[in-house]
Amino acid sequence: MKRFKTYIQLTLMAMLLLGGASMTVAVAAGAPQISSLGQIRDGFVSPTRIDVDGQGNLYVVDARTRLVSKFDKYGKKGRGTNVFDAVSASGGGLAVTPDGSLLFVAEQKSVAVINGVTGDLLGYLGGKDRFSYVYDIDVDANGFVFVADANRLKVEVFRPGASGAVPYLYDYQFGSKGVAPGQLMGLAAMNVNAAAGEVYIADPVTHKPEGATVPVSYPKVQVYDLAGNLKKVQAGSANFILLGSKSFGTPQVSFFGGMTFDGQGRGDFTDSYSGRVNVLNLQGTDPLKMYLSTYAKTGFAQGQLSDPRDAVFDSVTGRLFVLCGDGRVEIFGIDGAVNPVKINNPPTVPELCTPIAGSETASATPHLTWLAAVDPDDDAVEYRVQLGLVGETPSAHAGIKEIGFTVPGVLRENGMYSWMAQAFDGEVASDWAPSQTFYVNAEEEPPSTPVLLAPADGEVVDGMVPFVWQPSTDPDPFDAISYVLQVSEDAGFSRIVFDEILDGTSVLLGDCTGYPVLDDGNVYFWRVTANDSTGLESVASDVSKFVYDTTELTVTANVPDARVYVAGNHAFAGRYVGNAPVVLRDFPVGAGSVVVEHAGYETYVAQVNLQERQNVSVHAALINAKLPDGLNKISPLKADKKKIQVGADAAPFYVDFDNDGRTDLLVGNAAGTLLFYPGLSDKRLEFASAEPVDLPIVIPGAVPFVADWNNDHRKDLLVGGADGTVMLFLNLGTESRPVWGEGVPLAHQGGVLDVGKNAIPVVIDLDNDGAKDLVVGSGNGAIVYYRNIGTDKIVELSYVRNLLQLKPVQTLMPFLTDWNSDGNRDLLVSVDGQFFSFLRQDGGDFAPGEKIEIKGGLLSSEVSHFFVCDIDGEKGKDLLVGTVTGEVFPVLGNGNKEVKAAISEESAESERKSSGK
Repeated sequence: MKRFKTYIQLTLMAMLLLGGASMTVAVAAGAPQISSLGQIRDGFVSPTRIDVDGQGNLYVVDARTRLVSKFDKYGKKGRGTNVFDAVSASGGGLAVTPDGSLLFVAEQKSVAVINGVTGDLLGYLGGKDRFSYVYDIDVDANGFVFVADANRLKVEVFRPGASGAVPYLYDYQFGSKGVAPGQLMGLAAMNVNAAAGEVYIADPVTHKPEGATVPVSYPKVQVYDLAGNLKKVQAGSANFILLGSKSFGTPQVSFFGGMTFDGQGRGDFTDSYSGRVNVLNLQGTDPLKMYLSTYAKTGFAQGQLSDPRDAVFDSVTGRLFVLCGDGRVEIFGIDGAVNPVKINNPPTVPELCTPIAGSETASATPHLTWLAAVDPDDDAVEYRVQLGLVGETPSAHAGIKEIGFTVPGVLRENGMYSWMAQAFDGEVASDWAPSQTFYVNAEEEPPSTPVLLAPADGEVVDGMVPFVWQPSTDPDPFDAISYVLQVSEDAGFSRIVFDEILDGTSVLLGDCTGYPVLDDGNVYFWRVTANDSTGLESVASDVSKFVYDTTELTVTANVPDARVYVAGNHAFAGRYVGNAPVVLRDFPVGAGSVVVEHAGYETYVAQVNLQERQNVSVHAALINAKLPDGLNKISPLKADKKKIQVGADAAPFYVDFDNDGRTDLLVGNAAGTLLFYPGLSDKRLEFASAEPVDLPIVIPGAVPFVADWNNDHRKDLLVGGADGTVMLFLNLGTESRPVWGEGVPLAHQGGVLDVGKNAIPVVIDLDNDGAKDLVVGSGNGAIVYYRNIGTDKIVELSYVRNLLQLKPVQTLMPFLTDWNSDGNRDLLVSVDGQFFSFLRQDGGDFAPGEKIEIKGGLLSSEVSHFFVCDIDGEKGKDLLVGTVTGEVFPVLGNGNKEVKAAISEESAESERKSSGK
C-alpha cells in the first residue's frame, strides 16, 4: 500500500481522530517541508521493500534474513504477530491490504499470501511459481493486486472476490518489452497512485541498439491508467512520461529506487545511486515542469540517506518512511507532521489464580499462577510478584514473562504465605492485585497425642457420663482430625472391646456403638488416638480405667417379641425402645412407666422406680385379649364414697398420674377445671377425693391428654379447649410430682392449631414412623390429622387431612385404641351419644364405622367424652364415659371370645421353657 489510498479530506479526519501529526493541506501542491523525526533499526541486514497499512503499521522485508517485520505507528514491535517467517521472502516485493489482514510477499517466482493476524501462509497468488521474477507488488483502492515481473517486463493484475483461502483471480495484464511509449526495457519500481487511479512504472535502462550512435531509450517513469493504458498529461496530448534526465531536477536520476504518493498531488521518487528524494507535483501539465524540490542529505546518520531503496508515505501520521540499504528506515515529517505521541495506559490488574484463599499447596517451591493482564495499548507485558510469610517483609521478583512463576528456593513447611502480582508494560505498572494467602504443606505430619480429661482414672461411670480429651493439633494446616476411642478389658489392649471413630473430642459412653457389649460392674480401660485426613496416626494417649455401673431396666414378657415402650399409658404407649426381652441401660432414676403390647393381648402398663446404679426387672404377664362385647353401663364412679360430679362436660383420662402403681382419674370440665382423683386400688375403680391440678391458666371446655411430649421421661399435659385450640403444658417437675410450665398453644405449619371449637386431642404415632402425631376431634364435625414432620423429641406438626367429616356438623369425640387386638390402633368415635369403631386396615386406612352397642341406657344427650382400656383385666375393653352433667360412668365389657394370639407354637414353647413353666 505504497500509494495514498484515500481522499485528502479522509486523511485529515483520520489524523485528527487518531491524535497523529497535523498536516497542512494545500489546494495547489507546493514543495513540502521535510524534517527528520528519527529512524528504525532492528538488526536489518539487507532490507529491500517497505509498506504501511491503514493503521499506520510499517512492514519491512529483509532479503538476507528472508523475514518480514512489523512495527506499530510508534516504531515498536507490538504484541501479536510482528515477524512473518512462514515463507522465504526474496525481497522483490511487499504489499499489505489497508486493514492489515493480508500480506503479499515476493518469493522470487511466486507471490505468497500471508494472514496478517496469525502469520500463517494462506497460499499463492495465481499459484506457485507463476512468475519469472517478482520485483514489486502493490494494491489499488479497489483491492486489485498488481504484480510487476522484472524478467517478463509485464504487470499482472488480480481481482478480489474469489472463494478459497486466497480470494483472488487473475484479471488482466499489461506491459511488453520495447522502446516505444508504454513499453519497457527494464523495471526498477512499480507503484499505484490510488488517489489518481494511476500506475507508475520506473524503467532504469538506457538502451542504444547495436550500431546506433544515439540511445533510443532513457531512464524514465511511465504513467498508466489502471487498465494499463499509457496516460496523457492533463489537458494535453503528450504521453505522461517522466524522464530521468529532465523531470527530476539536477542532477538527473541515475537509478530509481522507490516511489510513493502523499495524496496531495505530490510524488516522492528516490534515487538509490545519489541518495536523494525528488518531489514532483503530479498535477502539472508538463512532465518537464513538475519538479518541486529535492531532499539531498546523504550519509549514514539520522536524517541522512544512503542507497534509498524504497519509500512509503503514511497518510495516518503524515510521515514519509525511506528504506536505506545500510539497514535502517529513516522517518521524515512532511509539512510539519511529527511522530505520534503514545499515551501509555497501564495494563489491567492480573487476577490471581493459584494458590489463593488460604488454600494448601503440596510443594515447597509452589508455582504461582494468574490470568493474563490486558494492555489497552497492546504493549508487551511482564509481571512482578511479591511473596513472603504473613507478617514479614516480602521478597520481590520482576521481569516475569509468563503468567506463572515458580518460587525460587524452599518455602517454610506449614508456613502461611501472602503474595500479590502486578503487570508492567515497560513504562507503567498496574495496581497490585489484592493479596492472597496459602499454606505450604510439602510433608505430611501426624497429629499430636490426645490428653485424656474425663472421667477420672478409676471413676464409676454409666452411659450418661461424657468421655472427654483435649483436641490434638496437626502441623499440616488443613488436615482434618478424627479420633479413635478404644475400650479394652486389659491395660495392654490385647482384649479390645470396641473402637469408636469420632470427629469430636467428647462422647457419651452410651452413644458409642459398642456400648451394649459392656458388662455391668466390670472394670475397663480406655485410650484415644488421633488420625488426620491423610491416614497418619498419633501416638496413643495415656491409658485410664473406669468401672462401668449403670441403672438398668430389664423388660421381659411372657410373649416373645412383645413391643416395649417407656413413659406411656393406656391411651398413648409412649416411646418405643425395642422388643422384649430388652435391657434399657442408663434408665432415668426415679419413677417411670413401662408399656408392653402385642397383637392378641391386652396392653400391659406398669410403674417402676429406679435408684442410682440399681438394676430392676419387669416381667409383663400379658393376658389374652377378648373381643369387645356385652358393654354395659353401670353406676357412676365415686370418690371417697361420693358420686363424682365435676359440674358439666366431664372429660375423663385414666392414668397413674402420681406413679404409685394405682391408676388414677383425671377429669376436665366445661368451666376449665382439671381435677385429679387419686386411685386407691390397682384392680378396682376406687378413688380418693379430688385434688385440683394447678395449671397456670384456665381453659374452658378442658379435655386432658397425658403424654411425654418432649421425651424427657416426664409426663406432659395437652388440654383441648372449647375455642378449638390445644394448649401444651410441659412438666418442669418430676414424673411423679409434676410442676406445670406456662401453657403454649400448639401450632402447625399453617399457624396456631385451631379446629374451630371443642378441641379433643389424642396423641398417637399414626403413620408408624417412630414420631408422635396428633389427632384432634372438634365441634365442627371433623377429626383432623396433624402429622409430625420433626422428630419424636422435637415435634413439628403439619396438617395432613381430615380423618372423618360429618354433615350436619356435630361434635366428634375420637379415641385411638387397638379395639380388636390385631396390633393396629383403631379409631373409636362418639357422636350424638352413639359409639362407632373404625378398624385400621393393614394399608393404614380405616374401614367403615360399625356401631358399638351399649346396654344400660346412655342417652344421646348424656355423652360428653370417653376413655377406652381394659380396666379390670378380665373381659376385654371397657369404657369410661363422661357426661354433660359432670358424671363419669364405667361401661364394662363382657367379652368371652379370645383373640387368637399372633405367635407361633414354636415361639410359645420357647417362652414356656425360658420361664420354667
